[in-house]
Amino acid sequence: MPIKEKTIEVCRSFSQKVNLGNYETCDFFCSAKAEVAEKDFETTSAELFERCYNEVMGSILEFKAKQDTKDTKQWEDKQQEINKNQ
Repeated sequence: MPIKEKTIEVCRSFSQKVNLGNYETCDFFCSAKAEVAEKDFETTSAELFERCYNEVMGSILEFKAKQDTKDTKQWEDKQQEINKNQ
């Protein structure tokens, strides 16, 4: 019977807060885990962190793009209303 290699569970996470103003924030969080051979701990830990970081930062970029679109749309609507009233 072959000897089973020792494994370890690696958990990594990353979170970031985005200030929306007026004392409001939007929180972004990602967590990932894997069970790996002990010898692969450091490499896997770094890979999981990178995945979590990229996931959070990608979500923030998507969120900000939606916010910018929303803000731009509100501004355009307001400008159209002002132009109608002139």
